[in-house]
Amino acid sequence: MPENRQAKAALSCPKCGETILPDDKFCFHCGRRLLPKDTAPTSAPHDTTVRRMPLAQWLLAVAGAALVIGTGVVVYRQSALIHRLETQQAGGGSTNGRTTAIHPVVTTTTTYPPNLPSSAKWVPEVESYQKVQISLRLPANLSTPLSSSATAWRWGERGTSFGVSMDVVSQKPADASVSLGPQTFGTPIQKSGTSAGQAMYITWGHHQWVEVQMTVPISHMDWIYAIAKTVGVS
Repeated sequence: MPENRQAKAALSCPKCGETILPDDKFCFHCGRRLLPKDTAPTSAPHDTTVRRMPLAQWLLAVAGAALVIGTGVVVYRQSALIHRLETQQAGGGSTNGRTTAIHPVVTTTTTYPPNLPSSAKWVPEVESYQKVQISLRLPANLSTPLSSSATAWRWGERGTSFGVSMDVVSQKPADASVSLGPQTFGTPIQKSGTSAGQAMYITWGHHQWVEVQMTVPISHMDWIYAIAKTVGVS
């Protein structure tokens, strides 16, 4: 059969099944006379319409694109923030020419024993005053909370005079003249028959002091040094 006949073929002879064309009057294979109904088109013409993507697939595609774009924006903003922080740190923490005030971390001098005495288990305490954190470590024997307020905290051993107090005050007394470290002063250690005590004062701003009063058993006088060494203001 010629190629053009094959290309136009869309029907078959009802007798022999051979391919026929819509304009054929007889079957070229068996000679059957073809009726109009035999040559009527039975198959739909070739669909040249552009098929549309289902709505669900469109929604998934749009959501995927939005997710990719959103992720890119988040990564960009995080990178910009990290770069800005690194720039501020490199420039001393300035922003638009203004220096950000940061409370310095203040600790006592290292002339005290470098390690905490092994005669006690040490418990960390951290308190907040406005935007300042005040921290220290206490012997477990003296770490029971006794009272607290916005500017004062008390710990100690119930039923005894041993304990530690911490207050925010506006100035230090004149007898706190012993230099214990940067911005840190203390009173001379006072000893009695059963106890030893000292007061220390740390300043970090204009008329801002932390007062720490320590009273410990005289047999554990090294606790005073250890407590004082751990006090920090930040």
